Amino acid sequence: MISALSLAPLLSKNFQELMDWGFEPDKFLGVPGMAEALARGGVQTHLVIQSHLAGSGLSHMLHRGWGTCTA
Repeated sequence: MISALSLAPLLSKNFQELMDWGFEPDKFLGVPGMAEALARGGVQTHLVIQSHLAGSGLSHMLHRGWGTCTA
């Protein structure tokens, strides 16, 4: 079983473990993230996110390309 927020096995809570098993979060969604798409048009983006969410697996997938500030 996998935790949806952390994208880690429930028993370990280690996102890196899932990647060690071969999961590629940058390829999972199959389309550019919003910040990546905006960057192609020359738009600079910034994301403010709570620090405990910044390193989560789901944040890693959804916030690709954002300059991240933690709060």
